[in-house]
Amino acid sequence: MAPSDIRHSAQTVFGILILGGGPVIGGFLSGWLQAYTLPGGAVDFGSLWGVVALIGLATAVGFVALFREQVRRVG
Repeated sequence: MAPSDIRHSAQTVFGILILGGGPVIGGFLSGWLQAYTLPGGAVDFGSLWGVVALIGLATAVGFVALFREQVRRVG
């Protein structure tokens, strides 16, 4: 959807966000997730996969809400 002269720049910004921001956010969340799912020294797999599923659901809802294709009407 981006014009060809800026398409490469948009892909670079997207890559920086995914490859740079993802590990930083994941680092913070993994510490919290470990503390949350290891209450007594044993892994609570139900809580672990529940949190991961909620993160995936929130991400999917965010993509649907924020990235809508613009439809051009002819006529």
